Amino acid sequence: MKFRKSYKIFVIHSVLTFLFYTNVYAQEIYWKNVSIGANISFLYLTNDFGDNWENSPAFGGSINYKIDENLSVIGEGFISKINSKEKKFPDVIFLGLLGGIKYLTYLTDKFSFNLSGGIQSNTFKFENEEENRLEDNTNESEFGLFVGTGLGTSIFREFPIEINIRYQSIFSSPVAIKMYSAGLTVFIF
Repeated sequence: MKFRKSYKIFVIHSVLTFLFYTNVYAQEIYWKNVSIGANISFLYLTNDFGDNWENSPAFGGSINYKIDENLSVIGEGFISKINSKEKKFPDVIFLGLLGGIKYLTYLTDKFSFNLSGGIQSNTFKFENEEENRLEDNTNESEFGLFVGTGLGTSIFREFPIEINIRYQSIFSSPVAIKMYSAGLTVFIF
């Protein structure tokens, strides 16, 4: 009981500290360099994962912070429901959080080409686990890396658009999960 109370105090203290320092140092962020957008992508699964589960759409959001004209720090989160091909495997809710850098070069004043890469955290939530038990737990988290490329356009000045293709390697045991994703991001801020 004492542990729960100290844990709650720690969480509340951490949140308040985060809010305080975020507010104090907020003037250091150049808000004009921040872009926030919504994205939709399609996940192409390979290896054992692709043999037993179907390719799936994913939905999420992106944040882009421009460091200079060509370099940005990126963050992205997405969620997808991946259905099994066979009844003996459970469906999977897949949550991915990506962070990395993006280098872009302008092809014209309206079009750009980008290269990106970074790390990702992936969480798999197995549904109907009671019927189709794979492991001792119903959740699994794995670390991974991604690299990608894409094209961007600012034809619509208010809503810049990016089309990206990524290769993602998720370090899992016994076989690493490899997937490709193709996506569209519309920046709304």
